[in-house]
Amino acid sequence: MDLSIIWAAGRAGFGADKATVLDEIPAFESILDLSETTLDILALGSVCFHFLSSAGGLFETQVDVDAATHFAPLRPYGVYKLVQEAKVEALRAPIAKMIYRPSAVYGYGEPTGRVGLPIMLLKNGLGNWTTHAVRKARYVEGLCPERRHRRVRAAKAGGRRPRR
Repeated sequence: MDLSIIWAAGRAGFGADKATVLDEIPAFESILDLSETTLDILALGSVCFHFLSSAGGLFETQVDVDAATHFAPLRPYGVYKLVQEAKVEALRAPIAKMIYRPSAVYGYGEPTGRVGLPIMLLKNGLGNWTTHAVRKARYVEGLCPERRHRRVRAAKAGGRRPRR
């Protein structure tokens, strides 16, 4: 049996202050501990931890981001994402680690505002709608040896019913 853990959670948003992002670290560490404990308890074929980070938080105001672009977080949220990525990378073998850096996926929905990609995917999945989520690709390199040079596409999410 294989196990994939996908982490795309947290209440801290792009504009969160330092105290808010620091409050989330213990919960994130608990999930990472659970991943390692699960590996110890269950006879699994493989465990892969998928983490949705944030290109927007790491490369805010930068353009033409590629594999050589240095991180330059301007807000506590971006620094927090770097901390989370380091913690994911520190998971022990044989847990595979996949870190994705979509440019914009998060946020809580408001009746008149944009919702984050995970919420839109769930909503559209429940409604049997197609999600269109393509804006701009950003490179992610060296995060998982078997997935080098992965492009991650995300952003403006919208749904519509499939044609019959």
